[in-house]
Amino acid sequence: FSALSSLVRNDLDYKDKALQSFYKKWKHETLIMQKWIGLQASHDNTTIDELRNLEKNEVYDNKNPNLLRSLVGAFANNVYCFNKIDGSGYQFISEKISEIDKFNPQIAARLAKFLNHMNRLDEKRSSHLKSSLDKLIQSNLSNDTYEVVQKNLKG
Repeated sequence: FSALSSLVRNDLDYKDKALQSFYKKWKHETLIMQKWIGLQASHDNTTIDELRNLEKNEVYDNKNPNLLRSLVGAFANNVYCFNKIDGSGYQFISEKISEIDKFNPQIAARLAKFLNHMNRLDEKRSSHLKSSLDKLIQSNLSNDTYEVVQKNLKG
């Protein structure tokens, strides 16, 4: 896994081939696949499309809290991609929080804490984050998640 991480982090040409080879060998091991998913979600060049493809992968199950954290949590900790100037990271996390809240409010509330840095952002990013939080607060959230999102909006 360390060798694979090095290939992915350094964005080498053969990283995709290495990811696929690793996947084929370990896809039946959930704990290893959590790390495989997390590695890709935390890569500096990760796109929302790549995250959505990982969600469609047969090893991913959004009902499994550890797999959820591997994808959504790792991406939310990916400071560069999560805070892209276009706001797509905030939108993605907000969508996931809204979905997750329907079946696991505790995880959703925990993930919502990643959206608590509006006052530390430049004006454009702050505006995108506020927009995502406003949209999220209007969805039918559990009490726990609603409370976290409301607190995030207040700064």
